[in-house]
Amino acid sequence: MREIFILDHWYELENGEEFVRTVGMYSTESRAVQAAERMKDLPGFRDRPDDFHIDRYTVGKDHWSEGFFTP
Repeated sequence: MREIFILDHWYELENGEEFVRTVGMYSTESRAVQAAERMKDLPGFRDRPDDFHIDRYTVGKDHWSEGFFTP
């Protein structure tokens, strides 16, 4: 099956609030890494250059199959 690589910029503040920005989706991990390198000097991203995260997903597959609950 085909895979994609999603590049997010994610961090948590001291109060527990999370900030997640999806930067893009790429056909290879290498392209996602290159995108993070291009972005890390831009406003906002440059303040937290180590907070880029790449996740691999298989296209056509459920990735959140257990549901969720709100506490």
